[in-house]
Amino acid sequence: MSQKEFSEISTKPQYHYHLLPAQKQLIYIGDPDVHIDICVYQGGFGSGKTFIGSLLGHILSSQVPRNRGIVVAKTYPIVRDTTLQTYFEHFDTMGLKSGRDYQWRASEQKLKYKNGSEILFRHLDDPSRIKSLNLGWAHMEEMGDIDESGFLMLLSRLRLKHVSRYRLFGTTNPQNGLGWLRRYFEKDRTFAVPDSTPRPQKIQYRRVLAPSTENSHLSAAYLENMKQQFSAEYYRMNVLGQDGGTQKGLLCPQFSESNLDEALQCQATLRLYLSCDFNVDPMCWVIAHRTQQPGMQIQYEFFDELCIENTNIIQTAEEFARRYASHEAGIVITGDASGRSRSDSSANPNDSKYRILLNTLSNAGMKNVHLDVPSANPHQDLRIETWNGLLCNQDGIRRVKIHPEKCKWLVWNLQNLRYLSGTSVVSEPSIRQIEQDASRCLKFTKHPFDAASYLTYRYDAIRKDAPLHHQKSLIRWQRFSPERLF
Repeated sequence: MSQKEFSEISTKPQYHYHLLPAQKQLIYIGDPDVHIDICVYQGGFGSGKTFIGSLLGHILSSQVPRNRGIVVAKTYPIVRDTTLQTYFEHFDTMGLKSGRDYQWRASEQKLKYKNGSEILFRHLDDPSRIKSLNLGWAHMEEMGDIDESGFLMLLSRLRLKHVSRYRLFGTTNPQNGLGWLRRYFEKDRTFAVPDSTPRPQKIQYRRVLAPSTENSHLSAAYLENMKQQFSAEYYRMNVLGQDGGTQKGLLCPQFSESNLDEALQCQATLRLYLSCDFNVDPMCWVIAHRTQQPGMQIQYEFFDELCIENTNIIQTAEEFARRYASHEAGIVITGDASGRSRSDSSANPNDSKYRILLNTLSNAGMKNVHLDVPSANPHQDLRIETWNGLLCNQDGIRRVKIHPEKCKWLVWNLQNLRYLSGTSVVSEPSIRQIEQDASRCLKFTKHPFDAASYLTYRYDAIRKDAPLHHQKSLIRWQRFSPERLF
């Protein structure tokens, strides 16, 4: 496409964007001989990943007539609820009107432009569904969640005849482990296309790192809040945008003796928090206070646990009542959201696990007991990182304290829980391994940790949603130099 043709297409007045440095790196291609550009935009929270991915897709569609692109994700709700909505936000910002400048054809899951270009929106649960397409470009949303087979299938579809330069770009969070993204994009690479005419052509793989701190549209308070909430490793990945470790190792690497305090005990004047993980063998509950010194953030003090083998909810609740029936400052019960479901062990088929717990405590004479359980459990990764940020954040502040003897199984979990090598999957023992474990430790794997981390996530959950302002400025469309785009 020539500069003259580009200018003629861009005559309508528009709102225009002030792009961040990393966003410009994704948009522009420096080498005019690159025939296929394959790029991953890896950024922290609030780094504008979906924003810039959808903007590039719009540019490629609006500036190249009869172009065909595709936006894919692991599941369709991601495409529909996030990426597609960002396209509509761009259209509103630019003054583009449905029916005049574009059409959304819901039955075909397709955006149609008046210049003949179109964008398909698909999921990649089955990559074979796109094997018959001819494409000029492709955008992989949350690229790290998509299998390598989907990536390779999209590469094979970049063959729309009249397109002079093909683009495949993905937006993703930083990755842990040695997955396929690391293998393809850890280093920038360029390959010459043999026998290409009339001039040499190249295929390039490149990665753009986009730290959250680069985004001038994020408030200082938002960035500082992430620094306070996140552990050092989580901050490095999800704020600075850097790769995680190739071997994740311990689930709670921030845990140390600094988190232990033998002086912790139940204080009669403080509200008591009981957090539950429901598992018959063993049943694991933890008991804590939430305390706050003047000018300081809330601290979690775990001073007791109930980890009982071969039991049920009633027996465990009776043990809790035996220990804390005289506590009058109030009790809050929280924990695993699945406990809201019906319990098969109840005589009343409508009783949930939490209802059985509350009834047992009431029968034991306990009053001032309140239930505060979420409607659904959080994503495990966010729950773990919330916990790790409280164990020790980026500034070295520790907001979790644990009694080493009275909470021995919680401590054991923090010392021993691990990820499967090179993955983000928590390693848990099989039933056979538990049966053969002479130490009887393995059966307590993860349950006390889950109970404790449900509590901290309920009241101090990581907040990663960024309060972004529209990236508007007086930059004109002609600034998107066509020879570096198409």
